[in-house]
Amino acid sequence: MKLIAKLMFIILLFGCSQPSEDQIRNGEEKKKEKERQEIIASIKQKYNVKYSWDDFLTSKNLWDYRFTISYKPVLETNYQIFEYENYKLNDIFEKEGNEYASITVGFMFYFVFPVTREIRDKLLIDGNPFVVVVSIDDIKKIDFNFDEDISGNIKVSVVGPKFTGKGKIIEIIALP
Repeated sequence: MKLIAKLMFIILLFGCSQPSEDQIRNGEEKKKEKERQEIIASIKQKYNVKYSWDDFLTSKNLWDYRFTISYKPVLETNYQIFEYENYKLNDIFEKEGNEYASITVGFMFYFVFPVTREIRDKLLIDGNPFVVVVSIDDIKKIDFNFDEDISGNIKVSVVGPKFTGKGKIIEIIALP
């Protein structure tokens, strides 16, 4: 009887201590997210970043940033960042012999940057999260949006707040 009790105890001990695949996956994701946040913190320190364009998207005081003048303190800093979840490459195009990237950050910001071949190649990598260090030197509010329906008709609508800007991409850092 003691042998059976010991075997049951051992089975329970090892059976309960094995993590499930979901627990393993969640642990790996938490570890990866912690690594990402540590890298972002070191980037912010290296470049003395005071503003992340992503933060404006989640700000409870979004109303405070509805005018171009509201971004004056941001433009006076040397560097800002786009974090890996909220930006999207819209287009890469050539104009007057130079290449440019059009990037949307969240639902509010549309930026155009001149790009080098190295930066263009990094932007074109799908699936890898990156932090983009930028220096925005101009931003303006836009009061309209162009939409195209299925028939190809273009509709102009007033939306707000949305901003367009330009600047430079300083560095793109891959994240784990």
